[in-house]
Amino acid sequence: MKKLLPLIILLLSLNTHLKAQRDPSKEILIFFKEGANREAKQENGETILRPTIKKQRLKSSLAKLGINEINLEVANPKFNEADTIKAMKDNTYLQLPNMAKLFRFRVPDDKSKKDLIEALNKLPEVLYAEANGSVAPLLIPSDTRFNQQWGLRNTTTIGADIHAEAAWDIYTGNANNIIGIIDGGVDATHVDLNDKISGGDTGFGWSGHGIHVAGIAAAESNNSQGVSGVDWNARIHAQRIDNTSDDVDTFNAIVDAVDFSPNLFVINNSWSLVDENRIPKNSLTVRQAFAYAYKSNRTSVVSMGNSHVVGQPTDGTEFPAGFDNVIAVGASDISDRVANFSNRGNHIDVTAPGVNIMSTFTNGGYTNQSGTSMASPHVAGVASLLKGFNPSLANDDIENIIRLSADDLNNPGLNDGTGPGFDQSSGAGRVNAERALNFLRAPFSLDKLSATGGTVSSSTGFFTQQFLAASNIADGNYVVKRHEVRRQITFSKSYCDIPNVWGVGFNARGWSLANPNFGEGFTEVVPGTVTQTGATLRTFVYEVTTIGGTALGFFPATPSNVIFSYTVHGIAPTLNGSNLICATANYSVANQPIVSSITWSSSNPSGLSINPTTGVATRVNNYNGPATITATINGGCGGVNLQRNVWVGNPPADNSTLIWTGVRGTNPVTLNTGSTNQYQCDFVPYADSYTWVLPRGFRAIGSTTTSSPFISITTTSQVGTYTLLCRANNGACFSWTSSLTINVVSSGGGGQQMRAAFPNPANDSFTVKVKEEDSKEVAEVALFNKSMERVYYVKTEEKEVIVSTTNLLPGVYYLNVVLGKEVTQKQVVINH
Repeated sequence: MKKLLPLIILLLSLNTHLKAQRDPSKEILIFFKEGANREAKQENGETILRPTIKKQRLKSSLAKLGINEINLEVANPKFNEADTIKAMKDNTYLQLPNMAKLFRFRVPDDKSKKDLIEALNKLPEVLYAEANGSVAPLLIPSDTRFNQQWGLRNTTTIGADIHAEAAWDIYTGNANNIIGIIDGGVDATHVDLNDKISGGDTGFGWSGHGIHVAGIAAAESNNSQGVSGVDWNARIHAQRIDNTSDDVDTFNAIVDAVDFSPNLFVINNSWSLVDENRIPKNSLTVRQAFAYAYKSNRTSVVSMGNSHVVGQPTDGTEFPAGFDNVIAVGASDISDRVANFSNRGNHIDVTAPGVNIMSTFTNGGYTNQSGTSMASPHVAGVASLLKGFNPSLANDDIENIIRLSADDLNNPGLNDGTGPGFDQSSGAGRVNAERALNFLRAPFSLDKLSATGGTVSSSTGFFTQQFLAASNIADGNYVVKRHEVRRQITFSKSYCDIPNVWGVGFNARGWSLANPNFGEGFTEVVPGTVTQTGATLRTFVYEVTTIGGTALGFFPATPSNVIFSYTVHGIAPTLNGSNLICATANYSVANQPIVSSITWSSSNPSGLSINPTTGVATRVNNYNGPATITATINGGCGGVNLQRNVWVGNPPADNSTLIWTGVRGTNPVTLNTGSTNQYQCDFVPYADSYTWVLPRGFRAIGSTTTSSPFISITTTSQVGTYTLLCRANNGACFSWTSSLTINVVSSGGGGQQMRAAFPNPANDSFTVKVKEEDSKEVAEVALFNKSMERVYYVKTEEKEVIVSTTNLLPGVYYLNVVLGKEVTQKQVVINH
């Protein structure tokens, strides 16, 4: 739908209306916050959406500008207002702008588009008005041909490539991953692409631009034909914007790509927004689509743009490269210089090969092309590799890893604008796929963390703020006071050096400084606060009042309820080895820096000795008890000490928390014939299995060897006395056995008085039948989790007990009821 003008246009005479000759460069997009709607009307047997202006003041204001219902058009007729709320795969919800409020107006030749936009933006009923536009591919044509893909393997300037071959030795991609190609379409019949296509638009335009881009990112690889894509296995989803009519269709293409599949993780955008003179322009409408992609945890890779005069790169900002939360990519050449056409600016992130790049093309062929269009899909392919290698990565993780792992470009003698560290020509440097993947492997540690609540460190006065597609608040202008909320965090690991720390917008609850603000989650590290042990994070919340003065509260949360989402990345050594030492045990340090040594020590050398060099620990003097092992890293790690608390010898025979008393119950236990009951060995520290020996006539429900100390057993139908054995095992150290005597009586005589917990599985509560007769005997009811931690306890004389589970996590729990000499255990499943 977004690609075609209504067919009825073809039936209109040329002098009927100028809609048949639509030119987005002569149009204005108007987003009304109130007073304008669209209505379905029947025209020539078809249902057509037409604008309607209900508010008389707005109708009069627009009329003064020469705008009325007749010359307004519905900008996005395919948009369903129900689509303003999108359900995500993790059961969260995102808010899209209500595109039903967006309309088009063609500016008459005798009026100024600029003046009309300024006048419209002054109307209180208009949220924003902006020039409509189109897109242009970022390609520099070239007739030069190469027989190899130097961007992946550079034999002219060794190392001046993305290090693809070394990266593929680590990982070649995941066939479940999809890269969205927002471009001029892809040739689904090309032999190097045909097995990669996953839905999307058919056909192609822009002289094969999208075919070339798709091949760079993910052409079929290692198949003895054609070229290799950066991600060998990723699939390709094409959304065409070469034949779209305006910014609204570009918005739809991006949103359609995001909505196509939860496995579409990366979106490549090798194009620029332009006006009627092909001059770069901004667009709030398209910006909202990128905000939706970011909030959906997609990685948007975009081209920096090409100068219009080769050799005179533009220092101004092109879009979408200038949008927040995208990876903006410039182009480098075979000599590792920034290409002379590649645009510069502080918003650049990295560079990638973009001059004379060999890739797939029209008619099943191959060709070399140049442009930041060619650089961007190199980075999109790397982003897809990273996501496939570690599916837990957020889009901010991918961007920061790509930046951190890039090779710095510093060419002072080549006059390409590069210098040490970040610069406006190359950003963080030329992307390096091998190093990026290595950043996700040992010795590096990448920990995704969060913290809730913070303290207001500063506040602004009241000012006007615009919110668009921000959850829980209607699109519009408001009077707000912005509060900066900070939180000091302490790392849970010891790092060899100051680690890299960055904020992650996905799952964060706090917004940025941007105005307009699109409700994108925001966490930022306060500059200069990162140490080896911690950092200070910040986000922003808004105290919102309507223009009329009605207080609406804090958005997106109060300071105490913000969520800081962040990632810590660095070399964090860890101590490996057993928590139980029977006789001897070996200890080592993982992720140890190369230029370091380890000194080992024990807190109780008379009970546990440890070789200070090798880390071999030995039990001495038949010691039974606790000890602490310390590994001191010398050199290359800042004197980090790693510690492990261990138990030496046999587990404790009598301890307040670690006890060994055998099978639960008071000997003997009296049961009814034919009943099913649950038994439990008391928790034995460091036991790795339990083996039950059943007397004749008893049958286990399940295996008689269990990893937990619980078992359910059906009793014999024969009256008599029996012995039940439970053996706790540890393959390295011990095997202890205890017994329980069971008296089986005929049904109806004596026996257990407790009924099963119901309902089971339980939701927010369950009821325990403690006793049947009107007895004054006191019962004890306790509930334990899988770690045998008591989470509920009560003494009662009541017949029934209602146990609340609202504060308990879902899972299996163990119910223990003691009534007189009877002890009964049951498993209870909690499933909220």
